[in-house]
Amino acid sequence: MNKTTVAMITIMGSAILSLTGCNSKKSVSQKYNSLLSYLNNFSLYSCSSVDSLLNELPDDYKEVSSIRSEYYTFRKDVKVIEDARLTDAESDNVRTSFIKLLKANSSNIYWDISAFLTSSYVYEKVIFGYEWNCYSGMFFYHENPEGQNLTWLSTSLPTNKDEAKEYYFYINKATNGLVFGYTNQSDSNDKFDSFIVNKVSLTNEIYLSISLYCYANKTTYSLS
Repeated sequence: MNKTTVAMITIMGSAILSLTGCNSKKSVSQKYNSLLSYLNNFSLYSCSSVDSLLNELPDDYKEVSSIRSEYYTFRKDVKVIEDARLTDAESDNVRTSFIKLLKANSSNIYWDISAFLTSSYVYEKVIFGYEWNCYSGMFFYHENPEGQNLTWLSTSLPTNKDEAKEYYFYINKATNGLVFGYTNQSDSNDKFDSFIVNKVSLTNEIYLSISLYCYANKTTYSLS
C-alpha cells in the first residue's frame, strides 16, 4: 500500500466520521424541534411522545434540562385531572391543578397547553362538584344525592322545560364547549340543549369563573 492509497483512505475515513457526526447532531436537533412542537400543541395524546423525547435528549442540549424539570412539574397536575373521577370528593383537587396549569401556561415560553385546558373533557371535571353562582341564579353539576353512582344537574337558570313533564339531562362534549341539555323521559324526540359552558377562566389569581350561555333566554352568565 503506497502513500497515496493511505492518504485516500484517511480522507475517506475522515469524511465518513464527519458525516456521521452531522447526522447525529441533526437527529438530536430534529428530536428537540419535535419536542417543542408537541409542547406547543399539547394534548393527552402527545404525553407519551413528549416523555419519550425527553428520555432520549441529553440534558446539556439547549433548554432540555429546564424544559424537563418544568414539564414533569406540570405533568403531575395534568395527571390529577386525567385520573380524576366525577366525584365531589375529587373536585377540589381538580380545580387546584387546573389553576396551576392556567398560570403555568400563561408564563412559560416553551409550551402551549391551551387546547387541553379548554377541552370539554377538562371543563366537565373542573366545573363538577361546585355550585356556581351569579345574581340571576345557580348552576350545580354534582353527584346524585340519592347515591346511585350517577351525576345530577341542579339549576335555577331558565331551561325551557315544561314543568308538567319529567326530563333527564344529557351532556354533549362539543368542540366549542360543554353542552347540557334535557330529554323528555316519555318522548326521546323531545330533546333540546339548555346551556353551554364556553369558558372557564381565572379571576383574582385564585378563583375560577365560568361563562355559561343559556339557550332559553339567549343570555350569557358569568358565574363563580
